[in-house]
Amino acid sequence: MLSGREIVVLRRKIWMAGSGFLAVIGLVSAVLFINWLTALVVFLMPAFVVGSVYLSVLSVSEQVTRRLLGEVVRWAVRAGAGVLAISGYAASIGLATLPLVVLIAATAPLALAENSNQEQHPQPWLPVEPAGLTDAELCAAWQHSSAALSDTSAPESRQLLAELRRRYLDELERRHPQVFAKWLQAMPAAGVDLVDYYLRESGQGED
Repeated sequence: MLSGREIVVLRRKIWMAGSGFLAVIGLVSAVLFINWLTALVVFLMPAFVVGSVYLSVLSVSEQVTRRLLGEVVRWAVRAGAGVLAISGYAASIGLATLPLVVLIAATAPLALAENSNQEQHPQPWLPVEPAGLTDAELCAAWQHSSAALSDTSAPESRQLLAELRRRYLDELERRHPQVFAKWLQAMPAAGVDLVDYYLRESGQGED
């Protein structure tokens, strides 16, 4: 018997797989039925609009970093590919495209609702000791402490967080000294993709 959380995850995976499969068919149709120059324009216009709006909105509250630019590019590509896929369906099956688009749009909130709710109401981070944490948990704790340090103005709290962050880094260096040295040489910004970088370089990331 699946738990509520497992059902939500399964539902989201099914929706993502289904919409992704349909998007691939739409893109193939666009290649076959639409002139390449027209297809390029159809892709670039929504990609530029969405990318520009997304960057403008996020840059108001966040500093422009490599991670933020990566998010902007991803959403721009998604928008361009989505519109191009819809155009591919329209060019191949005509008005039958409309029910398909409505179906995907109608099921999206059901599949992604909990994810959106979690993003709007993130769980508060509580400081944790490095001992006993896995590498992934240790990296995540260091990232969360970066945000906590930025949000804290009390001198005593900042001092405690700074000391805790030093202990996180000391533990990371103790576990994987070569990876730690390589990470320092890359001069990463605080909290930017530390988990992915560290786990990948230490051989624990997904293949």
